[in-house]
Amino acid sequence: MTRYITKPKGFDYKGAWQHPLSPYYESKPEEWLPMHPQPGGLGYKLWLGWVLGMQGDKKKIQPASQVSYVLDSRRLKGQFRLWVFGYDMDNMKARCWYESTFPLYGLTERNAEGRKLVQSEVAKWIDAADHVAFLLRSAVRSAWFSEGAEAKGDWGFIDASFWSRTEIAFYSLLRELVEQARDEDNDSSLIPWRKRWRNELIDVAIKLFDADLIGAAPVERQNPRRVAEAHNRLRSSLYGDKLKEILRLPVENTNKTKKKFIKASV
Repeated sequence: MTRYITKPKGFDYKGAWQHPLSPYYESKPEEWLPMHPQPGGLGYKLWLGWVLGMQGDKKKIQPASQVSYVLDSRRLKGQFRLWVFGYDMDNMKARCWYESTFPLYGLTERNAEGRKLVQSEVAKWIDAADHVAFLLRSAVRSAWFSEGAEAKGDWGFIDASFWSRTEIAFYSLLRELVEQARDEDNDSSLIPWRKRWRNELIDVAIKLFDADLIGAAPVERQNPRRVAEAHNRLRSSLYGDKLKEILRLPVENTNKTKKKFIKASV
């Protein structure tokens, strides 16, 4: 694309008619609005919503009706990609043009139950990545600023680095999930993929903190104690139960049974 035309009072893709090539999100109950690219590009974080949709309590997304039609028809065999593109808009002004492709692997050959399994599993992966990105961002802020300090600025570069570094691993696991998972699989059979994804998230977060974000800054301009405390909190959170719970991984029971001592009268 080389140009675009801005037209006042142009088409508004909402209401009774929905554009067949646009995904939609629920802004409030029973009101669906078309989705636009946002700063940061079209990474794998959007794959689930734009390919299969999301039905979470906090976020609901419908893929473009044409995408759903193609998947439901199951007429395509082989490896296909979804071409995604659009303008990042701000107050009716175009800020940036984004364009990418999402791999579908063998998804076009899976039945409705198979796609539901992929949808449910990938939702956990995305939620887990969101949680780790939050932990990393919080740790970096704690390392750079003292508690209570006003840390202004755009922290999006931390998230962008994290999502970019984990993208290859995500699509590698996704390919295996689409091709190897079976409709009758249960939680226990999906645990190996969840463990590998958890390990990848933890590894990337720690390396980004140690080498690229905090470790890359001059030592004389840092507070070693604050950095060490932030690092320890990050590791503790990453290896804690919360991430396991998001991925539906077994959580070890660390509550030790207290021994009861009974005093015997003599």
